Amino acid sequence: MTKKFTLSLLVLTLIGLISACTADESAQEYPPVGASDIPSYQIVVPADDIASGSPRIPFIIYDGFDQVSTIDRVTINAYALQDDGNGTLVWSGEAQPFNDYAVPYWVTYPELPTAGLWGLEATIVNADGVESEAQFAVQTVDDTEGPQIGELPPASINRTLETVDDVKLLSSAVTPDPALHQFTVAELLDNGRPSVISFNTPAYCQTAVCAPVLNSIEQSHETYNQDVDYLHLEIFKEFDPLTTADEVLEWNLTSEPWTFVLDEDGRVAARLAGPVSPVELQFHIENILNE
Repeated sequence: MTKKFTLSLLVLTLIGLISACTADESAQEYPPVGASDIPSYQIVVPADDIASGSPRIPFIIYDGFDQVSTIDRVTINAYALQDDGNGTLVWSGEAQPFNDYAVPYWVTYPELPTAGLWGLEATIVNADGVESEAQFAVQTVDDTEGPQIGELPPASINRTLETVDDVKLLSSAVTPDPALHQFTVAELLDNGRPSVISFNTPAYCQTAVCAPVLNSIEQSHETYNQDVDYLHLEIFKEFDPLTTADEVLEWNLTSEPWTFVLDEDGRVAARLAGPVSPVELQFHIENILNE
């Protein structure tokens, strides 16, 4: 089955404005489109470095610059884009909402078997039953920049409260939690316990999409600290001037925030770019604990 798939300039512009903070700020140019091509809803994907296969794709639905909070159901169709926008339908499925986050978002796991450009069409059903559509696109890669599912991440020797006597040198949070700065990555990979490692910068994130990730980590820690170890890694090792942390470079992360859930062997069980709510994080932790 084929279908004409077009991508709105407004969607692409919003992705650039509202997505997760990225290391590469270079501008991109897109061909102009007519006003009739702009849908009533726009979708933002606050993530990058998306693997082929069945990747996690988080997205946020906007009406202009306002988040839409009256959505009952979202169905996603995925198309392989080729030949100037003619795409073949390759997958359909329901997206899952996460409303327990400062910015409500949805997550889909489409089957995108190869690297390339994929068009995603969302059928959005409001609480009042009104149905509409919105389109967006993602680029997948076979070899991600950061650690992939099943891999052992770099055994970084990050600073901890054993090597730094002031927790505010380790986190830009207003009130840093010392419990999140007790381990090096190397220790977590070798201690035989599941762990959650989150790269984020609460004070220097540029949007409300990524800033609340640390709140989710702190809430999860309160619930699971008896069974799971937690580590918050700041994006910057120096705040004046801002200097990228060594661990960010070692893990080859090109954006933030990133949250990784590791199994008891230290291998990546979940790689979560952009927003992560307590409920979504709980889902991935429970998967490991129940294995």
